[in-house]
Amino acid sequence: MADSTLAALGAHATAVDADSMYIENGGVSKKVAASVIKTYTSASPTLVTPNIGTPSAGDISACTSTSMVLTTPVLGTPTSGVLDNCTGAPTLTNATLVTPDIGTPSAGVATNLTGAPAFAITNMTGTGTNLTFVNPALGTPASGVMTNLTGTLTNPTFVNPALGTPASGVLTNCTGAPALTNATLTTPLIDDSDAGVTITSTDQTHASAVVTIPDIADAADTFCMIDTTQTLTNKTFVAPALGTVASGDISACTSTNLALVTPDLGVPTAIDITAATGTVTSLTLVTPALGVVASGDISACTGNPILGQPAAEAITATADGTGTGLITATTQFAAITTDDINKQVSLPAAVGGKELRLFVAATGCELISAVAGDKVNNVVVGATNEAALVAGTLYTCVYDGVDNWRMTGVDALGAVEAPVVPNGL
Repeated sequence: MADSTLAALGAHATAVDADSMYIENGGVSKKVAASVIKTYTSASPTLVTPNIGTPSAGDISACTSTSMVLTTPVLGTPTSGVLDNCTGAPTLTNATLVTPDIGTPSAGVATNLTGAPAFAITNMTGTGTNLTFVNPALGTPASGVMTNLTGTLTNPTFVNPALGTPASGVLTNCTGAPALTNATLTTPLIDDSDAGVTITSTDQTHASAVVTIPDIADAADTFCMIDTTQTLTNKTFVAPALGTVASGDISACTSTNLALVTPDLGVPTAIDITAATGTVTSLTLVTPALGVVASGDISACTGNPILGQPAAEAITATADGTGTGLITATTQFAAITTDDINKQVSLPAAVGGKELRLFVAATGCELISAVAGDKVNNVVVGATNEAALVAGTLYTCVYDGVDNWRMTGVDALGAVEAPVVPNGL
C-alpha cells in the first residue's frame, strides 16, 4: 500500500508537531513520538503474529507456514502437498493415484484393477473360497492343498511327494523303484527271442542285483516268483545245486552217487554200504551178520563169541621188552624168539579174563609187564622183578582183572612144571 504519514492516520491521530502526535484509542489520547511510527510499503512487510481478522480476499500463494490452521479451505487443484498428519480425509471419486503407497488397506474392491503386481502369500491362514488366480506367480509355497486343480504340469519337480494311489502313469524313466509286494504284472514276462529274460532288482538280498532267467527249451518262458515259504508242487529239477538243505523228505527219492554229510538216517529198513568209505563211530549193530572180518579190535567186546583157531603172533625179545618185545592186547598165542636169554618180552595191559599162551622156542628169555604194578603169580614183574621163561615150554597166562597174571607151564611131554616165581632183575 502507499506510504503512511501522520496526516494519513485520520481522526484517530492529531499531529502535535513534526516530531510527535496524539493517537486516540478508546477515548484515551496518547502522545507518540514520530520516531516510533514506522513507514510500511507493500513490497515485503513482516507481520509478527498479526490478527488479520477475516480477509475477504487475498493471495497467499507465496506464504509458508508450519502451523497454519485452515478452516474449510477451497484448495482448488494442488500441484503437490504432504498430507502425512491430515485427518478426516475426503472421499476420492474417480481419483487417479500415480505410484501411490497405499499401505495395508483394511477393505476395498479391486474388481476392475489391471496390472496387478506379483505377490507372495506368506503364512496365510483361514479359508479362501472360490478364489480365481489367473497365471499367478506362486513362488515357493510352504504348504497348500490343491485337491481340485485341473490342467497339466510340465516338467514339475516333486520333493518326497505322497502320491497316494495313482490311477495311471508312465514310469519308463523312473529310478529308485520301490520293492513290490503282492504285485500283479498285467503283462507277463515271456521270452520269445531265445535270449532269456533279465530282471534288474534293487533288492540286495541276493548276491547280484541282476537275475537272469535262461531260455527254457524254446517254450513260452513263463515263470513265477513266489515267497520262499510257499511250496512247489510237481516240479522237476534237473541237476539242481541244493546247497545246504535244512530239512526235507526224500523217502521217495532215488539216486546214485549221492553224498550225504552227517545224515540222520533214522531207522532204515535196508542199506547197502558195500562201497562206503570212512569211519563209523559208536555204531550199534543189532545181531549183525559180519561175514569174514579181515581185521579189527574186539578187546573191549563182551559176550565172548566163539572164535576159530587164532593165528600165532611173532614176538622177538628186546633189551627192555619194548618194540617187537611187547605182546599186544589182541594177541592170543605168542611165538617168542630171542638171541639172548637176558632179553625181555612184556605182558600187555589187559582186562579181566584175558587169556594168553606163550611158547618159547630154542632159547629162553625173561618176562616182565608193561604195567609197572602188574604181577605174575602174585609177584610184581613191572620195574623190579622178572620171570624166567624156559625154552620148549608152553605157558598159559590168565589175567584176574585186578593186577595179577596166573601163569602155569607145560613141557613138551605135557608135564606141568613147577610154579613160576619171578625174581630180581
